[in-house]
Amino acid sequence: ELAMRSSRRVNATAWTVQAGAFGSEARAAELVKKLRAGGLSPDVKPVLGKSGPLFVVVVNRYRTYQHAAQALNSVKMHQADAFVTVR
Repeated sequence: ELAMRSSRRVNATAWTVQAGAFGSEARAAELVKKLRAGGLSPDVKPVLGKSGPLFVVVVNRYRTYQHAAQALNSVKMHQADAFVTVR
């Protein structure tokens, strides 16, 4: 599994900043509202997790890891546990 995840990162064509993931769409919407109030452009991506649906809050799409990492600082001002991930 580790090799597969590493391959995805090496061959990635898009990156994003993940600000949160919630089992409740309402909680995801609260975070979206908070981030928008901070001048960011978040979006909610529903995904099927191991224990049911998750609502993942992401901020923008970046062509390189470096651009996403730079944007991460802005997101962390509003959501401290945000991180960069493959889109």
